[in-house]
Amino acid sequence: MSELAKCPDCGQSPSIKVRSRGMNWGSAEIRCSNGCPNWRVGFSFPPGGESAARKDLEKKWKMLVEEAAQ
Repeated sequence: MSELAKCPDCGQSPSIKVRSRGMNWGSAEIRCSNGCPNWRVGFSFPPGGESAARKDLEKKWKMLVEEAAQ
């Protein structure tokens, strides 16, 4: 995993959760590990898409943090 941007509010690293459910859709979430409100991205992904979901989470987190910096 690449180095992810810290939470703009508290400076904590984000936590990533990717949960696969076998032949059902899985869930992916990245958020501030300190629980800061408004710093969360989550979505569902198809079976077998864990690595793509993780990459997508990293990209979406980066975009969210960059938007806040502007």
